[in-house]
Amino acid sequence: MGQNVDLRVLRAEEFDAVTLRHADHYAEGEPFARATDTQEHALTEAQGALDEMLPQGTDTPRNYLLAAESGGETVGELWCDTTEPETVFINDFFVYPACRGHGWGNAMLRAVEELAAAQSFEQVVTHVYHTNRIALEMFEAAGFTQVGPPKGGNIFLRKRYLRSPFLV
Repeated sequence: MGQNVDLRVLRAEEFDAVTLRHADHYAEGEPFARATDTQEHALTEAQGALDEMLPQGTDTPRNYLLAAESGGETVGELWCDTTEPETVFINDFFVYPACRGHGWGNAMLRAVEELAAAQSFEQVVTHVYHTNRIALEMFEAAGFTQVGPPKGGNIFLRKRYLRSPFLV
């Protein structure tokens, strides 16, 4: 079965470090999507998007910033939202570099899926930057399928749990 993790809500004092890491990660990849961007512009754009999407930080309604832990060690972080009906959207999925290649990403994904299914969400949706083959393969191996054509370098993926006449 592999590794297991527990998900806990991110503490307020961890929020700044997580958002800085998210903005840096975005800035690394985003200039490749639009050749006219600079890393500085991408970093500013990322911080603006985070401020807009998480105006109340860890207290922003229907947004869940989570740490993945095993044996007292934090192995990664997740940011999910439930702003769309019946959907858990994974905005950010990050396994710490030292923890990669050991099954922690799969464990984190299983934990999110178990929470979503237990709370009767119909689907989990995420996006993966087209150059991130490892993440794309992980999601596809877990049963996620591509939804529509890539947009802005992102491939959108979905896994359904309950069938609904409203989901196509």
